[in-house]
Amino acid sequence: MKIVVLYDFLSELGGIERVIALESHWLQKIRPTLAFLSVDEKMKREFIEQYSISKDIPITTVFNFFKNEALAIMLSFLIPFSRKIKADLILSHGFFSSFLSYKLKKFCGQRYHIFIHHPPNFLYLQYTKEKKVFANSLKRKIAIFMGSFFRPYLRFLDKIIVKNAETLFVNSKYTQERVRSIYNRESVICYPPYSSDFAVKTPTWAHSHLEKFKIPKKFILTHGRLVPDKRVDYIIRALVHLSDHLVISGTIPEKTKTEIERLVAELGLNDRVTVLGRVSKEELIALYNTAEVFVLTAPKEDFGLVPIEAMACGTPCVAWGDRAGPSETVVNGKNGYLARPYDLYDLALKVTQAKTLKKQRENISDSVLAFSEERAKKVFLKSFLKE
Repeated sequence: MKIVVLYDFLSELGGIERVIALESHWLQKIRPTLAFLSVDEKMKREFIEQYSISKDIPITTVFNFFKNEALAIMLSFLIPFSRKIKADLILSHGFFSSFLSYKLKKFCGQRYHIFIHHPPNFLYLQYTKEKKVFANSLKRKIAIFMGSFFRPYLRFLDKIIVKNAETLFVNSKYTQERVRSIYNRESVICYPPYSSDFAVKTPTWAHSHLEKFKIPKKFILTHGRLVPDKRVDYIIRALVHLSDHLVISGTIPEKTKTEIERLVAELGLNDRVTVLGRVSKEELIALYNTAEVFVLTAPKEDFGLVPIEAMACGTPCVAWGDRAGPSETVVNGKNGYLARPYDLYDLALKVTQAKTLKKQRENISDSVLAFSEERAKKVFLKSFLKE
């Protein structure tokens, strides 16, 4: 069986790219091909290195004569289908790659599954403010533009694409409910798992990896790919109600970093905020282990893997109780707290309460065992290879 895992772009490393990497490991015996509409070569090297992609797994570009993402989007609509993609089964991870998969089924009879990480934001975001926050890159600006002018047609097309898929995978109950509401189709929940490397470590081990950063022994942490829609400003503003030191780590675009520095200076918090940027996996595990509380302030997060990684390391988590992904993983008083949506004072209060849970490190770590890689692999392979 020839399988192609297809996604729109390989231009950044986030949650979707991590799931694609996991699928390449789970399907390694079948030797799938990873295909993208366009590929940033530097990011491709980082992707292979960071996720230990096997040399036996080909990574191809559908439109290799154009590296520009905007052109790749237009080509996915203009070209009837790509003869380059030949597979018995396609697993698509994005709107444009799913559209290409649909055309391949229509013209060539190739079957496809879709992993819906969230319904296309450029089609289903309701408010101007949400769209403005979402449109933080050229490809997203183009998508919002298309959604604004061609929304009725694109929504109609999106529903046809989803209707013709063999199976739908989703990353949480929250996303499953959205999919059911929009498409009137059932789906298989396949939670993005945390790696077994994320575990409770001794304080000595953790501190040995953090000495070079010269951060306080006690701190709260936020981490991730901090694009504007992740709203890291919420926890910075909540520091006004706290006495804690905040450490910020992850992939931080230059514009976001500038905005963080401006806000920190404006609030007079320069001595209480440390921005580390990208860290190694060992350093991240050490940060998770050492932090008193991990805070996720992204609104309506579809799933949220980083809180689970933190909890696997024995650290309580605080997130918004907005009925999104973290509401399925954070249990009040057990492994963290859910704050009243977008209330900064309540966010600060929940951080204070969560600190009292840190001494229950093993219990917190055990609370996320349901999101282990072994369980996710079984769920995925059972549904994906059912034929």
